[in-house]
Amino acid sequence: MSLLSSEFLSYLERLDLLIKRSVKGSSVGERLSSRYGRGIEFQDYRSYEIGDDFRYIDWNIYARLDKLFVKLFREEEISVINILFDISKSMGFGNPSKLYFGKQLSASLGYIGLVNYDLVNIYCISSTVEKRLESLRGKASVMRLLRFLDNLEPQGVTFLNSAVKESLKGLRGKAVFIILSDFLDPNGFEEGLKILNARGYETFAFHILSEEEISPPISGSVKLIDSETGEVIELDEVDDILNGYKQTLGKFLEEIESFCLNHSIEYIRASSSIPIDRVVLYYMRLAGWLK
Repeated sequence: MSLLSSEFLSYLERLDLLIKRSVKGSSVGERLSSRYGRGIEFQDYRSYEIGDDFRYIDWNIYARLDKLFVKLFREEEISVINILFDISKSMGFGNPSKLYFGKQLSASLGYIGLVNYDLVNIYCISSTVEKRLESLRGKASVMRLLRFLDNLEPQGVTFLNSAVKESLKGLRGKAVFIILSDFLDPNGFEEGLKILNARGYETFAFHILSEEEISPPISGSVKLIDSETGEVIELDEVDDILNGYKQTLGKFLEEIESFCLNHSIEYIRASSSIPIDRVVLYYMRLAGWLK
């Protein structure tokens, strides 16, 4: 099954990730910085000062006004977009699975970055970085991205804090981090997100849930098996237990959303049953992630 339709890809080409902080990379790219320099997009004029490069004097203005002005250009710098995609075993749950939904999200966001000539890195995480695809740039890299994502299978247990630290090794300069996860981590997620925030990385957290987790289709006696640890719990008459589950789930979701809000982390939550085009073209634009 193809992750994204050609029609949807054509819509993605019109979008860009809305980056609020400076995300200067190591080379010149397509995204405009707030600094003036020798870029390629004209920005303004100012009076000539001793030491300015004669190549940037506007001689047409000099001919009309008999005054020297230099052209200012806005520097264009590459943006580094790091997608941390949770591929732990719990992501294999649901129909469609959270993993498949995450593949579609990774493909969509990666494609948007590539068509805008950003540098895109994909880190597949569970307890550590399990797989990685780095230094993708330009539309020529699209097929590599899609093949990489298409071959992913759920593996490992979630340890988000450790995986975030691993993804930061060797990283220089500023970057954007987009985390796609169900955040089902018994060790918590806070430390990893705090590290990203403390280092000044603009961070986006996309919380993926399955419809079966939101409204479990179970009744009577059931056997619950932890998809990551294999632990088995047998329950009788789960109807009363479901009420407690829904309260616990609601508290869990509220805690994550509040944490992100308090730490200036962009947060979206969605069910894997929602069509990807609606999620990207409506929800993500409405939330201000894309423009």
